[in-house]
Amino acid sequence: MSDPTLLPWMQATFRKPIYPRCGAHSRSTGEPCKAKALPNGRCRNHGGLSTGPKTLEGRNAISQASRQRMASGGKEKALAGLRAWLDAGGREKRAKQMAWRHWKRNPLYTFFGIVPSHLR
Repeated sequence: MSDPTLLPWMQATFRKPIYPRCGAHSRSTGEPCKAKALPNGRCRNHGGLSTGPKTLEGRNAISQASRQRMASGGKEKALAGLRAWLDAGGREKRAKQMAWRHWKRNPLYTFFGIVPSHLR
């Protein structure tokens, strides 16, 4: 049935292997990521591949590229996007999302379905 040389997550159950999952929580929904984890415990979208430049040349190249991007209008684009988000009520929407995310774990909601009026 089970091979002692395999790790538990490598053993198949119902002909489907079980892999460790990433588990990083989404900011918008609060749900954990279900993607297959790499050896460091996270998926490729949540920090599983690159750990950044290690050599001095690599670090200098990254900082040079960042400086060029900001000098060529990247900073203005980023600030314009932030202003548009704020004008559209982004901060208030985000605060409501975060409050709802935490309220979902409250026993009053879990067991009784009670929702405060400011989250409706």
